[in-house]
Amino acid sequence: MKKLLCWVVFCFCVSCTFLDKDSDPSIDSTADTVLYYYNRSMDDNLSKTKQQQAIDKAYYLAKKNDKNALYGKVLYQKSSFSNTSGKYDSLLIYDKLLRDYVTQGNDVSILARQHYLMGFYYDKIPKLPDSAFIRYCDYVN
Repeated sequence: MKKLLCWVVFCFCVSCTFLDKDSDPSIDSTADTVLYYYNRSMDDNLSKTKQQQAIDKAYYLAKKNDKNALYGKVLYQKSSFSNTSGKYDSLLIYDKLLRDYVTQGNDVSILARQHYLMGFYYDKIPKLPDSAFIRYCDYVN
């Protein structure tokens, strides 16, 4: 009887973990996992904390696994979260990482969004709007 009871409790515990909607999906590749967490970070139905946790997981996986095709988008999302949460030191770090990544010939379109974000940052935070233009010109030349 004890064995049966233990077996039932074990099965119940295992089945409950599969019903957890925030748990990791059963995904075949790391790229799919990065995409899953990236999409979760953009889900407005989630709290900002859950979105931040999702983009942190996506960043960790994308960075760890040879910086796949989503790495630039993940870096931009990290920059955006850093800006909206007031973590400007992190914003500057992710900006540099993104610029270095794009310099290697990767997703240039994401850089345009980053220039826009940094233009907003330089205009509103340190109140140096010319710095955004200088930064852009340095990148182009």
